[in-house]
Amino acid sequence: MARARWSGSVMFAGMAIQLSAFHRTVRKNQSFKMLDPKHHQPVKSVLQDIDGNEVERSKTGRGIETGKMVYPLPSEALAMIERVGKTEVVEIERFAPLASVPIELALESYVLVPNEKIPGADQGVQLLWNGLTKTKRAAIIDGLALSSGARPSIFAIMADEHGLTGYVMPFEHEIGGDAPAWKPEANARAGKLFAAVLDPDPDSDENYSLEAYDATVYHDTYAERRQTAIDMALAGKVVVVEEQEVPPVETGGDMMLKLEAMLKARTAPAKSKTAAKPRTTAKKPAAKPRAKAKV
Repeated sequence: MARARWSGSVMFAGMAIQLSAFHRTVRKNQSFKMLDPKHHQPVKSVLQDIDGNEVERSKTGRGIETGKMVYPLPSEALAMIERVGKTEVVEIERFAPLASVPIELALESYVLVPNEKIPGADQGVQLLWNGLTKTKRAAIIDGLALSSGARPSIFAIMADEHGLTGYVMPFEHEIGGDAPAWKPEANARAGKLFAAVLDPDPDSDENYSLEAYDATVYHDTYAERRQTAIDMALAGKVVVVEEQEVPPVETGGDMMLKLEAMLKARTAPAKSKTAAKPRTTAKKPAAKPRAKAKV
């Protein structure tokens, strides 16, 4: 059975809601070993000082690098930094509107379920789920450390039809990254053309799928390729790497005009391969007068 990343109490109205947090996503990948070229055995990592002398790991210290200088930190300073232990009991700081929580910035996500070791824990978790669902709000916790020595984080609890999810949110100074500034501009023409391209073309087999996202339809080709290569190598087979062809990409030009031309060609009536023969309008010869019957 999977091991909980965190278990503890979330206080609400003086009552403890007993929760356990499990990783929402898991990416398993067996790491490769670094081998020496002669014996093909794993190499060992050796720590050295600036003079090239080997240093025992147990005797190393820690410090902070500022510019070109490195300053060692005393044990008291390290103890002050790392004195935070695993948070066992937390208070809800606020109940924020769902729309105000930038969930796209979440650093980690966890499935929250009742702590199976606590009798009756399901009742409190059901209360929390129903309450967040009804009010359309997220419970925000300030300073939750998921494990001993872990950095305290902002933790947002949200409810949906699948249950409860906890998101580790970044602090203000952690938002931004190194991406260059870019400002989107509203353009009704661009939006209309984009939507028209998504509109299925009955005469084409290359329409975009508009079905709901479903992770089961996608396959991890890297994992499959990796396992195939390992199996072939262990079996003594020659592994041949096929070169990937990069299709040419057209750049430049007015994308709007190109889309409009493409859509116009899509809606234009198809021309017949053979020209239709003109309709004849020749008149039929006049009918002969009927002979009168003799009396």
